[in-house]
Amino acid sequence: MSSKECLANMGEFHVNSNIKKRKYPHSTSRFYLSALTALLSVILALLLLQDSILSLYYFVSTLLMTIITFILRTRLFSAGTPKHSEKELFETEKSDSTFGMLILMLFALLAFVVIPILLVRVLDPYTWFILIISLTSGVSIAEVLFYLNIKRSGLKVMRRLKMRRSMWVLFLLGASSLNYASVSLLVIVWRLDIFYYLPMVFIISCMIGALVVDITKSIIYTYTCMIIGYMITIATFLLPYVIFAESVERINLAIIAVLNTIVKVFFISAIVYFLGAIVGCFLGEKSLEQTQI
Repeated sequence: MSSKECLANMGEFHVNSNIKKRKYPHSTSRFYLSALTALLSVILALLLLQDSILSLYYFVSTLLMTIITFILRTRLFSAGTPKHSEKELFETEKSDSTFGMLILMLFALLAFVVIPILLVRVLDPYTWFILIISLTSGVSIAEVLFYLNIKRSGLKVMRRLKMRRSMWVLFLLGASSLNYASVSLLVIVWRLDIFYYLPMVFIISCMIGALVVDITKSIIYTYTCMIIGYMITIATFLLPYVIFAESVERINLAIIAVLNTIVKVFFISAIVYFLGAIVGCFLGEKSLEQTQI
């Protein structure tokens, strides 16, 4: 198994399972049919109900039908997709709840169909028409809202995943850059021997590779952090000169000195950064394989 597959299986399993749980249970054709039915029913009601009072009654009745149908639709869907952690502990209770919701939905449908027929001789034609057309519009609009709600939930999960990835990458880049800067300052300020510097940057590069796992990204992140670390080193080294308002000549001499040291260190340790990232990717991939086993 490749490193990308291991990382995807370890890091995205929970998010993908949540998306599957929130998947629309029907084909998209049902959504388009409901949207078309809602549009045609609203147009028909507006054409036939010329009076503003009757139109107001229609919209209020449609709103009530939409709310009731949407709540029942959502509750029935939630009861049919229980959480994995509760599946075995409350299996009987969930099956009873699902059966109860089905019975409730059946009675609701029977009531919506039978009541208008029973009241056909009691209600005037306009009221009866408003009741029937608002039922059609409400059920169709509720199905459209239900579909959009499911899609919105899936998009929220994906946005949350992307945000977590971005925050994790920023944290990795920031921490690694500070680590490289600290080691570079040990060489420049404290005159640390280069043979102590090389194992330190190798370990930091290994940490980046082990966390990222992907070889290409690990190399890119490693050298990006190295460049940022060098920039932080230069800024930190020159900060006292700026604070104490040293002369331009002294600042230029300090810049030349720190740049010479950094260039020498870079040419000596450039291959160490690369090897550290490669070794870290190998160790991270093996660790993920052992975890999956």
